[in-house]
Amino acid sequence: MTQYEKAVALWQQKRITTDAELAEAMNGHSIAFAYHSGKIENDLITFNDTREIFEHDGVTSYTGDLRTLFEICNAKYAN
Repeated sequence: MTQYEKAVALWQQKRITTDAELAEAMNGHSIAFAYHSGKIENDLITFNDTREIFEHDGVTSYTGDLRTLFEICNAKYAN
């Protein structure tokens, strides 16, 4: 089985039937993609901070560099 076929099988297992289910699945993918992309350049990014920005447009207890937050916001709007 090729990597493509494995990816297709993984998505088929989710049994997505509505637009809302698809949006939820893609949102999770977008958060993970933004987190891992940002982690390459800035190791201070946390998954929780990335998730909070995507879901709530802000973070509650962040003490890192402000530029990091802007990078995550840019990733959110790019998706």
